[in-house]
Amino acid sequence: MAIPSSYLSSIPILTGDNYQKWVKDLKLHLGPLDLDLALREPKPSPLTDSNTVEEKAKFEKWDNANRKVKDTAVEFLNAIKARFELNTKAESSNLMSKLMNAQYDGSRSVREYILNLATITAKLGNLDIKISDDLVMHIALHTLLGPYKVLQSTYTALRDK
Repeated sequence: MAIPSSYLSSIPILTGDNYQKWVKDLKLHLGPLDLDLALREPKPSPLTDSNTVEEKAKFEKWDNANRKVKDTAVEFLNAIKARFELNTKAESSNLMSKLMNAQYDGSRSVREYILNLATITAKLGNLDIKISDDLVMHIALHTLLGPYKVLQSTYTALRDK
């Protein structure tokens, strides 16, 4: 049985930042075709003459699903997962560094600077690292240059009230 092209086209292309969505969509689309069996269950023991009809049928079904999605589907997906988890850790470390070391240098507007901080925070959120809005506001206000220090004192005074 061939995999319909509509199934394949609706699975996003795997990139560095969409592993979670990709694997979810992959499993969702392989499930109705029973091709996810090789991903859900470990490889059954090799068949012998003493196996029951049920065990033989289960092995054949698993083996069929595994061959359709390539040799060792579970090992392949585990290797992809390990690779992207490593990339995710590196990306989250890089984004945290950018957020914590942010400094407004006056080369762009304050609005662009704050939007950049919000973008970094959203990317961290996508990586399951939640940053509070108060912390982002604190970083933004405390990294602005001299003329904008009035904003910092005004915000602090209003927040205290």
